[in-house]
Amino acid sequence: MKNILFKESSVIFIIFAALFNLCNKTLGGIMIKIILVICILILVSIIILVEYTYKNAIMAERKTEEIAIEVLKNRNLYNSELENILEKSNYEEIECLSKEGYKLKGYYYEKYKNGDKGVILVHGYTANHIIHSPFVKLFLDEGFNVLLIDMRSHGNSEGKYISYGIHEKEDLSIWHGILKSKLKEGAFIGLHGQSMGAATCLMYGAYKENVDFIVADCGYSDGKELMKYQIHEKAKAPFNIIYYLLNKKLKRKCNFTFDEISPIKDIKDLNIPIFFVHGTLDRKVPFRMSREMYDSRNKSFDKFLEVKDADHMVCFAKEKDNYKIMLHNFLKEAEDLKKH
Repeated sequence: MKNILFKESSVIFIIFAALFNLCNKTLGGIMIKIILVICILILVSIIILVEYTYKNAIMAERKTEEIAIEVLKNRNLYNSELENILEKSNYEEIECLSKEGYKLKGYYYEKYKNGDKGVILVHGYTANHIIHSPFVKLFLDEGFNVLLIDMRSHGNSEGKYISYGIHEKEDLSIWHGILKSKLKEGAFIGLHGQSMGAATCLMYGAYKENVDFIVADCGYSDGKELMKYQIHEKAKAPFNIIYYLLNKKLKRKCNFTFDEISPIKDIKDLNIPIFFVHGTLDRKVPFRMSREMYDSRNKSFDKFLEVKDADHMVCFAKEKDNYKIMLHNFLKEAEDLKKH
């Protein structure tokens, strides 16, 4: 704890020291002690909040396969058809290495030999390939070969921490190369992501500009705004000081900050179709974030599916038929756009 106090709270200590000296000159001894105790309690509370936020944001426990299946059952998405999709005999297990040397796992569904269409499915925060697997059949039925992945620090992939798309987009570049090598030259390739996976897809799309479309399901638009929502609006905690100290810790330990994460800025001039999906009652990533990204781009080929009363990552479960129809039309228009 002493080490944390020293590293994370030097600014607070300086402020408190100045306050103490001021009080010492103007107030009596008892009052000084009371103020000092209050200041120490505030300091300790802030440090605890920073540590809690850090661990929950970066090092949250990954979901097991058993928990993932329960999640799908609760969403009424787990059935015999999906169980068959998850059978090992139906996919090729692929392993690649991140630039840091982490072993990353992927699962390739090749329904069409020498296919000319492919998609990478990217799950959300603390999820895994199983939670994202209901979208496999969706794309297989649309004529795509599918690469379903476990992101770093998730599922069966290695990794120490989560970086909200900063390092994950580098991994996605490796997966894109693998998928491309399995398809025809000039294949129609896209990305589908949920939550953090959606944001990662958007960040990657702008970073490499080598995909033909993106489906962004309940993705966040900006790292700072996401933390402000989680820390201030939901937890009612003081945002500025916690955010400042959190970013200091992230930069030192994980080599990124939330200030670097801004899909809404990244995709502003990205000239490919994006299909945004979001539930109006999302309690983890506010609905307004997808709407703001969609509105800020103002592209005629973009689409937006607003799912009434849907919470986080349940849009497909809540409006499956509408989701399928809009996705089908979006993919057809995106493919036509590439051809012309």
